[in-house]
Amino acid sequence: MKQRVSLPETLNDHVSSGVLTEEQALHILHAPRWSYTPRELLSYLAALIITVGVIRTVAAALVDVSESTIAVLMYLLAAVIGGVSFRLKDKSEIQSRISEVLEVAATLSAAIATGIVCDIANLESLGGDFFVPTNPRSLEQFSFQLGFQHLLFRLQQD
Repeated sequence: MKQRVSLPETLNDHVSSGVLTEEQALHILHAPRWSYTPRELLSYLAALIITVGVIRTVAAALVDVSESTIAVLMYLLAAVIGGVSFRLKDKSEIQSRISEVLEVAATLSAAIATGIVCDIANLESLGGDFFVPTNPRSLEQFSFQLGFQHLLFRLQQD
């Protein structure tokens, strides 16, 4: 595996080759790694406040909706957010950052929807590669599937 060169080593190489002076290398070495303007930080805070307000409004509207409908809406939300994130990916730096935040939001939305679907189906993880039903009536329905998944899991380990 190729090892990456550190910043001080790169700067020393540039100084020794005459591309940079010693003073320029020290300025680069001691420059801040992250720089946020107050406007950018306030924009993030405003976006967070707006997002919380939208979530609370939507949650109030979905009080009497079934869990399966909420799961479908969460999957749709994840798809829409993922599409918007994909379109913003190679734009300016701020749009690229927004794209990364939207990727996280899309992943969380899909994960929450998957959790809701597993809860609806009474599935519970046993820490392996498969889920088992917690309801005894469901156990008879899934017994063949679980046996097949267990067999595949054992074959993968060998």
